[in-house]
Amino acid sequence: MIVFGTKVIKKTESIAIFVTFLSYIPIFFVFLHLHYILLQIFIRKQMFLMANRFDHNNDRRRDELIRVIEHSVESLSQGELEALYYDMVSKGYIMV
Repeated sequence: MIVFGTKVIKKTESIAIFVTFLSYIPIFFVFLHLHYILLQIFIRKQMFLMANRFDHNNDRRRDELIRVIEHSVESLSQGELEALYYDMVSKGYIMV
């Protein structure tokens, strides 16, 4: 006989309660595994979204850099353009 609060539980009832409790353990692990799978899907989705966002930001930054360089090159003199051209050829940025 087990006293649980104000209720007295007989030994046979306690075994039945324990067996009932044990029957819920596999269900608990199934739900735990399901939550694990859903978490993995969520994490992969977030990583994919973050990667796309960084790629989009990189493209935007690249476009901005090209605009700045184009604007700067437009204001160079003939001699400065020649120097820049030969410097870029010598470094391999321009193939002749």
